[in-house]
Amino acid sequence: MTKKSKFLTFMFTMLPGAGHMYLGLLRQGVQLMISFFLCFYLADWLKTSAFLVIAPIIWFYSFFDSMNKVNSEEAVEDGDIYLLGWLKSKEGISRNKAKIIGWILLILGAYLIVDKINIDYLIKDYIRICVVSLLLIGGGIKLIIGSKVSEKNEIEGE
Repeated sequence: MTKKSKFLTFMFTMLPGAGHMYLGLLRQGVQLMISFFLCFYLADWLKTSAFLVIAPIIWFYSFFDSMNKVNSEEAVEDGDIYLLGWLKSKEGISRNKAKIIGWILLILGAYLIVDKINIDYLIKDYIRICVVSLLLIGGGIKLIIGSKVSEKNEIEGE
């Protein structure tokens, strides 16, 4: 690969995915660009700002990844990666990944239904607080149970 201009890479990174495309990572650039603009499309189509939280994360990832790749001494190979590589893998989605994706979709769907139902603001506020509280409690329980299982495995392994 020929040496790419750091200034041009910087300029292209202002649009997520364009910097990767300039560096020759076309698939990764297209995926970043589609995911970035999909956030805005879904936010507008569903009339909710929930998807706009993801857009800055994609932008910063794209920016710093492009700048790191242009600054690295190693040449960027044409065999670029897939951001969603597990979708393309031969064995498919593992059971744990499928559960996580399922829960995310379930929570997002429930949020959209509650957000669009014309109910009193106080009730919506209580529902949001309950959902966040249940997620925090569930996450805490999962961490506690997970740490006990790992401690048991460490003791048995010694």
